[in-house]
Formats: sequence, C-alpha cells, structure tokens
Amino acid sequence: EAGGIPARLAFNPAEVKDLLPFIFIIERRARDDLYVRLSGTALERMLHLSPTGGNYLDFCHEVERDFFRDTFTAMIETPCGGFFRRTLNLQGGEGHELASKCMPFKDRDGVVRYLIGLSAIRSDLHLSRYDPPVQDISQISDFYYIDVGSGIPDSQPALPPEGVRPV
Repeated sequence: EAGGIPARLAFNPAEVKDLLPFIFIIERRARDDLYVRLSGTALERMLHLSPTGGNYLDFCHEVERDFFRDTFTAMIETPCGGFFRRTLNLQGGEGHELASKCMPFKDRDGVVRYLIGLSAIRSDLHLSRYDPPVQDISQISDFYYIDVGSGIPDSQPALPPEGVRPV
C-alpha cells in the first residue's frame, strides 16, 4: 500500500548492508516483553554482549525500564517513530554520544508490532573490559516522537532521572 506503515517483510537487509552493523529490530510481544529480533554487530561490540533473542528491558538500567517500555509502547500503538540520544560516560572520563532512530513496521497480518532502528555510534567506540556495562554509564539526554502519518502521542514520558547510578 502506498504511504502508511510498511510491513516488516518489506525491509530487505541486502539493500542496506553497510548499515546492518548499526541496525536493531525489536518486536513488542507484550507490555513488558520487547523481544530483540536483531542487534547489529557494531552494537554488540559496543555492548560486549548480544541482546538478540533477549528482552530489551532486561538490558536497561532499572530507572530506564519504564521510560523505554512506555515510549516503545506509544510508538507501536500510535504508530509513530522516535529519536533517542544517550551520552555514554566511560571510566577514562570520555563522553560519547549514541543516537538512535526507530520506526514502526507491521507484521504479516498488518498489525504494527515491530520497531526497526538505526544507531549512530563512533566506529572506533569499543568499551574496554574495564568499563561498566552500558546500562550503568548511559544517560538519556534527548527524546522525541516522529510523526509518520498517524500523529504523535499527546504526551511523552519524562526522561529518566540523572545521577542515580554509578559512572
């Protein structure tokens, strides 16, 4: 169909092979089940783990879980996209920005339940084994919804509080 939300099957990874290391696909299976169907290799290198096959919320710091559950739910139910910016503060005092954009996709039955996202990170950013997990060193600094034709939610969740976890 012209316009509207595309089907997940319309996404052909071969057409964006250079971007695949930075792409993720999340399937909302239930309110607290955001199943990671795909996590690109650049994201896995940065995280020092493969979230593919896990629940995205399990990889979030406890103060971020409600935020991500609520924003991902709103993006699926509206449907709309979203833009996230995080700052990663590493042990050496360096700060790096991680920006991600997510867009909704439909399943085979026409139900919106997928988010396909692209993250922009420095290609040379590799956390050392001495850095704490990303969930302990990141701070969400910006978020907004993106209208893809169905509007955006009337309100957006507050950003998770700062300064509540070790850095």
